[in-house]
Amino acid sequence: MYQLTELFIYKFLFCIGILVALHLFAFHQKHRDHYLVRLLVSSFICIGVSIAIPLPSFFYNSIATSLIFFFIFLLCTISTYFVYDLPIKSIFFIAVTSYTTQHISHELFSLESTLFGLVTDSTLGLYGSVVVDLTKLDITHLFIVLVYLETFFVSYVTVYFLIGRRINKTELMINNTPILILSGVILLVDIILNAVVIYIQEGYNKTYAIVSCIYNLLCCGMILFILISLATNKRLKVELETTTKLLEKAEEQYRSNKENVDLINIKCHDLKHMLNEYAAEGKINQNLADELKGIVKIYDSNVKTNNEALDLILTEKSLFCEKRKIKLNCMADCTNLNYISTTDLYSMFTNIIDNAIDAVSKIQDTEKRNINLIIKNVNHFVSIVVSNYYEGEIKRGKDGLIETTKGNKDFHGYGLKSIRYIVDKYHGDIDISYSDHIFTLSILFPAKT
Repeated sequence: MYQLTELFIYKFLFCIGILVALHLFAFHQKHRDHYLVRLLVSSFICIGVSIAIPLPSFFYNSIATSLIFFFIFLLCTISTYFVYDLPIKSIFFIAVTSYTTQHISHELFSLESTLFGLVTDSTLGLYGSVVVDLTKLDITHLFIVLVYLETFFVSYVTVYFLIGRRINKTELMINNTPILILSGVILLVDIILNAVVIYIQEGYNKTYAIVSCIYNLLCCGMILFILISLATNKRLKVELETTTKLLEKAEEQYRSNKENVDLINIKCHDLKHMLNEYAAEGKINQNLADELKGIVKIYDSNVKTNNEALDLILTEKSLFCEKRKIKLNCMADCTNLNYISTTDLYSMFTNIIDNAIDAVSKIQDTEKRNINLIIKNVNHFVSIVVSNYYEGEIKRGKDGLIETTKGNKDFHGYGLKSIRYIVDKYHGDIDISYSDHIFTLSILFPAKT
């Protein structure tokens, strides 16, 4: 009953392959307490059960074999829930990805074994009832082992770089349940059909075996494409939700700051009149009055760009820059930007200027703490160009934007994404360039009068 048959050995290898894939794709997700203990205990149980499953003679058929592998897979998947604190849908996603990876490895091994002539029957030396005599292993068996390890490594590394890195960057949450279930069903049908073909095939046909392997690999490729789409769509949805929340927060901030600035401007206007009256009545020295009016002028908004949002931002940031010895230069005509909502312009310009302030604040040389903002009409477009010095190294991400230099990349780096979202919303174009320690952000909007 416990003879060392080919299938007996393969069910052990299958268990190892599934466990490696599961923990490869789930490792960066939230661990439960006593993670290492849970990992070791669950793995030993799964491996022990896979070895203990007996294989009577009637088990060597497609249905029984499929049930064995499905049971081992289910046990390994349940063990994942024991180790990681994840929703059921996320575990199901990782499980389907893991089984797909293992199946790719298996089919790639089958394809190479067929091409190299390492097998002479349809079971490929994996599903057969032939008893393995460990005392009669030769160089051919060693080559088979090397091919198996090579296909295992290639398959797992490839799938990890295709999808593993995507799902390991952020918390894995899958919302499209029907598509996820569909991918699982496709994988299950493919595996069962593959088992049926292996056992019902009479004789060995090399061409048929190669075609079967290629078909199975294509099915796995389609499943991976679905899974990658699910993971990518979720990431994009998270980014969109975060950007939307930032825009909502910007709208609230705009309203609050506008009220505060309006109130300050009123008070400053009244204070200047009072100073003039006191100076005229001789209650205060004229030189002192002029000095106080100069101080008040710092708080008073005199910026006029023909755009309420930009006027407000420049008023807010001017005092901030004054304290940090940053020179904020602006030449702007925003007349043709009036079709863009005030909130969007406020959010966009806030992020633009904040990023520039953050960059120049790190520069020791105060002569280089300059931010230049130029907005002008060019033919039928409105050109927005902001430039500033920077120090250090700038890295561009895969999305074409600049990677954040702040510590927690999950909660920072949305400034430029928010800018690009607004630019795309109004059919504009954005370009980022940097050379000789000068950073330039250029935006082009269609002009609408």
